[in-house]
Amino acid sequence: MEYKRDKQFRRHLRLENYDYSLSGAYFITICTKNRECIFGEVKDGIVELSPFGEIAQEFWVEIPERFNSVQLDKLVVMPNHIPVILIVGAIRELPLQNGILSQRKERRKMLISKIIGFYKMNTVKKINRIRNIEGISVYQRNYYDRIIRNNDELNHVREYIIMNPLKWEFDKENPVGEPDEFEKEFWEKFR
Repeated sequence: MEYKRDKQFRRHLRLENYDYSLSGAYFITICTKNRECIFGEVKDGIVELSPFGEIAQEFWVEIPERFNSVQLDKLVVMPNHIPVILIVGAIRELPLQNGILSQRKERRKMLISKIIGFYKMNTVKKINRIRNIEGISVYQRNYYDRIIRNNDELNHVREYIIMNPLKWEFDKENPVGEPDEFEKEFWEKFR
């Protein structure tokens, strides 16, 4: 039997049947392809962004302008990944041409994936223009998301994002790092 990685073995990361346009907070992490450190480097607990990292940050800042029901809460561009908290408020929708409610509901469920798609597409275009190449992916195919369930969890994720540059040597995404207990406990909570 021929190996078809994308169709047979690809794990679904989204919570099945969940409406990702519901008001609330979402913890998102996007990683670069092969976890390549193209966004910059961490020196003395501070991320020094490369031009690609500046592009990655620039497009996140534009998300609330493009998606008016979304706010950025916490964000840090790390050398090879971007952890961010998005706050989704009430969705104001334009009426559909034919007014079919089920289409509207399905369209709303895709809000987070629309945001990530918009973000990835625009950053890749701009980065590849600078690299003078076309069609090369900058990111892994998927992304991690977590629906933040309460204020304690929100504060825990905020602390994690703020501390991420200071704890880069222990970050599970660091290609040469070794996760410490804080890192292991943080991700264990979200299994």
